[in-house]
Amino acid sequence: MKFNSPGFAGASWHLARHAFFMLLLASISAHAAPKTDIVILKNGDRLTGEIKKLEYGVLTLSTDSIGTVSIEWPSVESVQTNQLLEVEQTDGARMYGHAPAAGSPGKLDLEEPDASGDMEEIALDSVVHIVPISQGSWLDRVDANVSLGVSASSANQDRQYSVSANITYREPTRYWSIDYDGSRTKSTNNDASASNYINAQIRWLRANRWYWAATGSVTTNEQIDLNLRTLAGGGLGRYLLRSEHQELVALAGIAGNRENYTDGINQVSTEAVLQVGYQYFSFNDPNLELSTGLILYPSLTIGGRLRSQFEITGSYEIVKDLYYQLSYTRSHDSKPPQSGLEKTDWSLTSSFGYKF
Repeated sequence: MKFNSPGFAGASWHLARHAFFMLLLASISAHAAPKTDIVILKNGDRLTGEIKKLEYGVLTLSTDSIGTVSIEWPSVESVQTNQLLEVEQTDGARMYGHAPAAGSPGKLDLEEPDASGDMEEIALDSVVHIVPISQGSWLDRVDANVSLGVSASSANQDRQYSVSANITYREPTRYWSIDYDGSRTKSTNNDASASNYINAQIRWLRANRWYWAATGSVTTNEQIDLNLRTLAGGGLGRYLLRSEHQELVALAGIAGNRENYTDGINQVSTEAVLQVGYQYFSFNDPNLELSTGLILYPSLTIGGRLRSQFEITGSYEIVKDLYYQLSYTRSHDSKPPQSGLEKTDWSLTSSFGYKF
């Protein structure tokens, strides 16, 4: 399938494609850590391999005999590894250590990384995230997915092409993410139009589920005559809920916003940022995931202006790592810089995607 999109959308798509290609090459040449970790399941099965991560209720284990397997965390009885682990619990507490011996059923015996030999017993059902930090490639901490969608209507010969991509990278105390969403619509009765959105965020994780965040985004949208919007800011956020099935986060901050419209209007403003996001994930076969988020941008320099961005996305795994996705987005501007400009833009997108 060949996807052609002009201008910014095309350049962004080619950039994302080359980035994923480089990640693939690097992963092929990356040095693998020794596969000596042991995972014992509640049904008595014993698996030997290399623990890659625990995230969203799924433990990823790389083995020599059956490749990389995904294990539902509630089915794990005990874990044994000499890797240095970062272990995060539901209350936001993070601990570091090795697990050189399998703990009692349902427990993780974590040995502190210093020479004291002190052990900390942690209930497995209180653990929501594990990241090995002593061995393996940095690529083990990278997750990526890309989805493509095409829709058509015979009445007006409408055609809409959409592409979205996401890359995340997790370090012991930092979390990076880059998202891209782009679409192009063609119709016999209307001019072709395109929209693009790129957002990057870094979070510095603190104690008790708090984090500092810095964010930046670039937006173009021909439907509302927006040539370019650039936004940069930061704030303080917190994981209000984090478990093997759910995640709820909130953030408050401030950002600078610069906008350029097709009729020559240029506008610079300062906005507050109020954000809330929720994710639900089920690792039962098939995997299901639901995510929704709302961002409010009350202007601090333009009286009466409030911008908002809402999104809800559901995905259904068809086969391993291949999924179907349905998403709805809506943006609104209560006070555009000029009368006559569209205040609201929304889209409903159906697509197929793949997780790397």
